[in-house]
Amino acid sequence: MNLQVAETKVEEQQMEKEEDEKTKVKKGPHLVNLNEDPQLSGVIVHSVAKPQTTIGQLKAKPQPAIALSGLR
Repeated sequence: MNLQVAETKVEEQQMEKEEDEKTKVKKGPHLVNLNEDPQLSGVIVHSVAKPQTTIGQLKAKPQPAIALSGLR
């Protein structure tokens, strides 16, 4: 029984750590995906840590730090 309690505590700590990391990302500059389906919006969160970050097409010169693409 002690093993089950220990495993549960470890799982809870891991979940708390993941939630803390998500909160940290959302406090600073970040990009979040939008979708017409509300359940798919906010699934992808990209943290922007540098003071200046270029965003653009993958084939752009110079190549951006964050490349955007989509279906054509």
